[in-house]
Order: sequence, then structure tokens, then C-alpha cells
Amino acid sequence: MNLADPGALDIAGTAGVAIAAYLVIRRVWTAARNAARGLRRLGHFADDWFGEPERNGVTARPGVIERMAAIETAAAATRDDVRDLVERVERVEHELRPNSGTSLRDAIDRVENAVADGTDTAKPNPQKKTG
Repeated sequence: MNLADPGALDIAGTAGVAIAAYLVIRRVWTAARNAARGLRRLGHFADDWFGEPERNGVTARPGVIERMAAIETAAAATRDDVRDLVERVERVEHELRPNSGTSLRDAIDRVENAVADGTDTAKPNPQKKTG
């Protein structure tokens, strides 16, 4: 190829423009494809965040905020259950420790002492109400 020939320059110039156009189109295509993938992922994220309504054959999917509200509600119920259990355990522990004579432990100690002394019955609790 003789570069001094004007026809050869036209062919080389045209080929260069064609290659440059191809590379630009390829870059634009790759960028558009990556943008479409990113937008699709963004759409999936939005569907997960906001939830999806029920449609034919597909159940509704709650969004993140609805799920967090459900978790907080369940946690509050669990917290109330734990408080109730703590109160019950404290009442049981109170009965298992000697105090002013009204606990189960005090009654067991009285029975044990009565048996050790050889008496038939334990002394009744003076604070016990009869009714």
C-alpha cells in the first residue's frame, strides 16, 4: 500500500473511522448493559425494601419496614413474657429462703425441728389466717 496514493489514504481513513466507531459503539453497549444490570439490581432492592403486593399465584412479600415492625412486636411480647417469668422465679426464690416465718422454707424448718424434737405436729403459724 502506497500512502502517497490518495485512494489508499481514503481506505485507511475509512478503516480507522470504522474501527473507532466500532470501539465507541462497543464501549457504549458495555456501559448500557452494565447500567441495565445495575438498574435491575436496584429494582430488586426496591422490591425487597418496599415489599410486593399479592398477585396471581404469588403471595405478598412484606417490605423491610413491615418486617422490622413485626420483629419489634414479637420482641415486646417476648420481653413481657420474660418479665412475668422473672417475677414468678423471684416469688419462688422468696419461698425457698427463710424469712419472717411465712415462707415454705420456714414451714419445712418447723416440721423438721418438730420431728427432731419428737412432737407430733409442728407449731402452727401465728400469722396464718383461718377462714
